Amino acid sequence: MTRRLAIEPRDFDPDCIAAVQSAADELGLRNQKIASDALHDASNIVALASTAMIFVPCRDGISHNFAEYASPEDLTARCEVLLHAMLSRAGRVTGL
Repeated sequence: MTRRLAIEPRDFDPDCIAAVQSAADELGLRNQKIASDALHDASNIVALASTAMIFVPCRDGISHNFAEYASPEDLTARCEVLLHAMLSRAGRVTGL
């Protein structure tokens, strides 16, 4: 095995992370901060714009695979987190 690509982990914007965490907390969703060493698109954007990521739980922990499945309820909940975090960052009241 040989290394073909090496990209150092990048830190996301603390204010974006806080907005996502706060939105999840306010919506009553179980959540935790995690690190991802995967090469997500967001890791490329972080140098240009404030960025954070929201992960959706998948059945049996399988993701990036044809067997990946996330329930409509979990997808909806994470979309609500995104919406509320964006409204918070924009200075808009979310009404929670």
